[in-house]
Amino acid sequence: MFINNIDFNKINNDLLDRDSIIVVDNFLCDDVANFLHKRMVYEDVFQRYYNKSGYRAKYYDLNQDKITTYIAGELTKKLTNLPLFKSAWSFIYDNKSYGVPYHSDIAILNLNIWVTKNESVNDFSKNGLRLS
Repeated sequence: MFINNIDFNKINNDLLDRDSIIVVDNFLCDDVANFLHKRMVYEDVFQRYYNKSGYRAKYYDLNQDKITTYIAGELTKKLTNLPLFKSAWSFIYDNKSYGVPYHSDIAILNLNIWVTKNESVNDFSKNGLRLS
């Protein structure tokens, strides 16, 4: 499920600092990342539409979705300092979307996973996750 060279001990220790931002690139193995990507590309039922921003959202609660529950369970095994999993959401953006402005969600911890393929990125200096 996860890439083999991930230092889960370091991440687990870093989680103790609640004010930290932890960035791990290439976290999921290709099969899992591709599955999550395709699941959203072919999804046709969304709970929320952000037409002005150019994206749509799908929400998942614990035990509502097998793959989300499985990923949360596997992460909890590897990262014992994670708080209990409560919910997840997936977004899919239009090609020309400006994305989401800097914000924090109401949670003890936010885990963001991007599953955009490198072939989809036009400009690596501005596409993807930007921490400011």
